[in-house]
Amino acid sequence: MTPQVTVSTNTLRSTSTPVIISDALSSAFDSTIIGQPAPDFTLPTLDGGTLTLSDLRGQPILINFWASWCEPCRVETPLLVEAYRRYESRGLVILGLNLTEEDTLEAVQAFVNEFNVPYPILLDNGPEVSHSVYDVIGLPTSVFVDRGGNVKRVVVGAIADTEIDLYIAEIVNEDE
Repeated sequence: MTPQVTVSTNTLRSTSTPVIISDALSSAFDSTIIGQPAPDFTLPTLDGGTLTLSDLRGQPILINFWASWCEPCRVETPLLVEAYRRYESRGLVILGLNLTEEDTLEAVQAFVNEFNVPYPILLDNGPEVSHSVYDVIGLPTSVFVDRGGNVKRVVVGAIADTEIDLYIAEIVNEDE
């Protein structure tokens, strides 16, 4: 089976043609995560709480790694906000995981306010989770986790509007 790791060419455009990740790039990204349980983590949230991934088991989850200075992240965020509003009633959880070590809290809050982000924002100060646990190699990176807690797909690069519903359907429709 081909790993469900795609590299989106959608950096600053509204459409893209995703490609299956090449052998050379897959050595830089640990594609063995596909089909495996999503590595657990606990991180502080922008609103002052904490969130543990395993507490969300049973729900489809999209973990989106981003930073406020990342232009493709700025293109992708409105799509994620719209998708969250469309699929929230079906149990979708989106976690915006900010690489806070490479950002400032003020910039994170301004980004969240600018895009009216309704989903939880997690702060990876280490960046323990993004680099040490998930081996993120570029921003944005989206990890799709099914209701069973397993990683279904990883997308490196901004998700296009033509892709987002397809990828979310893979995790929302499963065992609904």
